Amino acid sequence: MSVTNTYRNPILPGFNPDPSLCYVPGKGYFVSTSTFEYFPGLPIYHSTDLINWKLIGHALNRRSQGVDMQTVETSAGLWAPTFRYHNGRWYMICSCFWRLRIADGKPDVISSGFYVSTDDIFDDSKWSDAVYFEEVGFDQDLLFDDDGKVYQTVTRFDFAAATTNGHPKIQSWINEIDLATGQSLTEPVLAKASPLGVAEGCHILKRDGWYYFFTAEGGTQDGHRECVYRSKSPMGPFEPPPEGVNPLIYNADHPDIQNTGHMDLIEGDDGKWVAVFLGVRPVFKASVTKEGGLGMPTHLGRETFMAPMEWVDGWPVVNKKKPIELIGEAEGLTLLPERAGWIDEFGQKELSLGWYHVRVPLRRTYSLTERPGYLALRGSPVRIDVEHSPSILLQKQPGFNLDWETQVEFTPSKPGQEAGTVVWMSKGAHAALGLRGIEGGKTEVVFRKPSADDKFEEKSFAMDAPSGTPVTFFVKARTLQYEFAFKILGSEVVVAGTLPSDALKPLFTGVHLGVYAQGVNDTPCLNSAYFKYAKWDHVDV
Repeated sequence: MSVTNTYRNPILPGFNPDPSLCYVPGKGYFVSTSTFEYFPGLPIYHSTDLINWKLIGHALNRRSQGVDMQTVETSAGLWAPTFRYHNGRWYMICSCFWRLRIADGKPDVISSGFYVSTDDIFDDSKWSDAVYFEEVGFDQDLLFDDDGKVYQTVTRFDFAAATTNGHPKIQSWINEIDLATGQSLTEPVLAKASPLGVAEGCHILKRDGWYYFFTAEGGTQDGHRECVYRSKSPMGPFEPPPEGVNPLIYNADHPDIQNTGHMDLIEGDDGKWVAVFLGVRPVFKASVTKEGGLGMPTHLGRETFMAPMEWVDGWPVVNKKKPIELIGEAEGLTLLPERAGWIDEFGQKELSLGWYHVRVPLRRTYSLTERPGYLALRGSPVRIDVEHSPSILLQKQPGFNLDWETQVEFTPSKPGQEAGTVVWMSKGAHAALGLRGIEGGKTEVVFRKPSADDKFEEKSFAMDAPSGTPVTFFVKARTLQYEFAFKILGSEVVVAGTLPSDALKPLFTGVHLGVYAQGVNDTPCLNSAYFKYAKWDHVDV
């Protein structure tokens, strides 16, 4: 296949689900995705050509904005943003699940919606505080109509209703709101009830006098698909399209890409339309996760894919009704090679974009000025197996096959204090390789991974070198397995252990690679761990 008029999917590899897209003439395309419990939240990716995407900031980047996620559960937090541009201002509409408990068969969920806005998308400090909606729910969408009215679509669970294919009933509702206050102006009306039992991730688009209602149906697992309906009124009723239009995208049991849906679309350069949506690249069989729901068939989680779109007889057609492929076809695009690698040598005064905390930290535990040229990470009393905000910094794993590496110097002040590298999914699903203090002022290397009994097993290695000696940690990430190794300065590389990738099964999130430090017995580390660099290199296998 020629490299011209083609492009590479996913366009945002790794954990980047529920994409929403906007386009501003003269500035380009902007995409945001869900971040769930991770912070900063709601990343903003920018492109002028649809193939080169750059992370430029996050809509939620300060505790003071009013979305303070302290103890939200794994896969709770920030769900499914809608990203819009209206009258010179960008709006990020989202929901936060403060509680998501589904494992015991008695669902307990609390969520609320909000928006933040800015007139300068390239300056994180300009994002406003959150304005909360009166209507509760998730997957919020806003339609700015031509007459100045603003309509909200919101999705809600109905746990009292019968399930469909194991999924709780999920429906979306529409009402008019006051944008300045978030207050409801009309009673919500049912937008659409899907015969598959799930209608979520909805967006409304107005075109040629019609209001098009786009919805993800079938649940975000293997039945996921995108459908469209339309009405002459923003409140419906929304009528189905002619036979053959729906589903707009549905990859079924495609060997390379599955679970496609949760789509957003926009008219961009030269009147060309483009759609973005989530999908997964399956590598193992999906199964129930530690959180209690059916997870994804890949540890990378749900990623952002793209396809061209056109209008035929008043209805959208995505990718010419062909399956979504890893190498897509689109006029005017050029296939680029996969990204070769990344490195952070911590030479700047502020943390570079792309590092994430787990939940919103109460205080900063890192410094780039304490020891210039190093990331100084101070171990928190909150350990990484606790559902709070530990001293951890993470990067999304962007592909199946790569080599991760970091070097650390750490002098524990008491036994049990620890710092190192981690492959992270959640508090109960991660593997860590680190330096740990032991009696006599000495240090050992410890490798810890999930065990068959839902706990952790560990293996330790003597360190025949003074505390503070540089140690390099290596992780060989491959499609079906991780291999962990370390090298003490002046010694040979030692393999510490392995972890199968299906030990890291995501519910809604995806795997990260990163660094951590932690105290012991509810006390912090008085000595920082100093990381010289962190990097990954793509590997062809």
